[in-house]
Amino acid sequence: VGIDAYSWLHRGAYSCSMEICQRDPKTKGSELTCMKFFMNRLNMLRYNNVIPVVVFDGGRLPLKSATEKGRQRKRDANLEQARIKLSEGDVTGAIELFQGAIKITPFIAYELIQILKAEGVEYIVAPYEADSQLAYLSMLDPEKGGLAAVISEDSDLLAYGCNVVIYKMDQFGVGKEVVLDRAFNCTDVSAGRLTFKCFTQELFTGMCVLAGCDYLASITGIGIRRSHSLVSQHKNLEEVLYALQLTKKHQIPEGYINSFKEANAVFHHARVYDPNMRCLSFLRPVREGFIDAFEGNLDFLGPELPSLVVIAIAEGKMDPISMEDFDEYSRVPSQGHGVLSTNKRVASQKHSRGLLTGSDSSPFVSFSQKEKDNISFRTGEKILQKLKHTAYKNQ
Repeated sequence: VGIDAYSWLHRGAYSCSMEICQRDPKTKGSELTCMKFFMNRLNMLRYNNVIPVVVFDGGRLPLKSATEKGRQRKRDANLEQARIKLSEGDVTGAIELFQGAIKITPFIAYELIQILKAEGVEYIVAPYEADSQLAYLSMLDPEKGGLAAVISEDSDLLAYGCNVVIYKMDQFGVGKEVVLDRAFNCTDVSAGRLTFKCFTQELFTGMCVLAGCDYLASITGIGIRRSHSLVSQHKNLEEVLYALQLTKKHQIPEGYINSFKEANAVFHHARVYDPNMRCLSFLRPVREGFIDAFEGNLDFLGPELPSLVVIAIAEGKMDPISMEDFDEYSRVPSQGHGVLSTNKRVASQKHSRGLLTGSDSSPFVSFSQKEKDNISFRTGEKILQKLKHTAYKNQ
């Protein structure tokens, strides 16, 4: 089961917002409350024989730059106000503002990865969006490391085409499951419900983009219900866009049609990491003429990256935003434990609690030969045996 790492880190960070925003450089990542929150949830899954695959966000997509800048401005403003409140002695007011200033950085993700490595948990850092990476992994066959479901708080996963998503999961593993296949075949037309009986994934994604997303703001007056109505009526995205241009009811911004096509393309063909081939790939294969339709420039899907950079990011060794090696400036020394490999995870499912045992069974985490040389075989064997027989409790 895939885990949207940043969604859990954000949830855990609300209880230690002041701690994160005013963090002492000497504070170890393992001491942060959000890390403990994350590992408690993770251990609950492992105790119930669920094999978690943790996926982290990577670099920024060009189409999301405006959204990111807007969010950063809000965080900066909240942080400034929080410090003022704190100086005035209003701790409660300061904490509320600190919660709005939280930013999970790549370095916090790096610190969590060190914990995951020590615990033998599978992970991967996406080249760009974790949502598209999770959707890609969910589309893979089980024998190639495919995911049965994804745990997240982000509805974008549905627009990307992730079939099974579990939202609002609590500490007991109870959450709300959304299955796209069921939605597309549901005939329930109860009052107030939107029906997707005649929808395809393409139409559903187009509806989401039209209603507004991180890559494109919606047209004034068009929300999810209006978008659903337009797509249901025309059943073709080109016709929906044509109809919008004809009507005088909605003021269409200049360049909106091209921006819509780019945003829609991201949800279908965003660049992701293929852990089996260890290279960049598209979320879905691009059809003939796709590249020409965008004049040969597909950087909006996520710019191309050198193979070594892609692998270093995926392994959690390089900051996906600054492109600097973590070992060059991090406060945490590199332990050199976990790296990605092209091996299959299927065999690992037979292991106790779904833990890795250092066998060649996963496309995500294993030990490289160079790193094996850094520890004795006996020491490694003892560590792995302990992991196999540990009874994980919900703390």
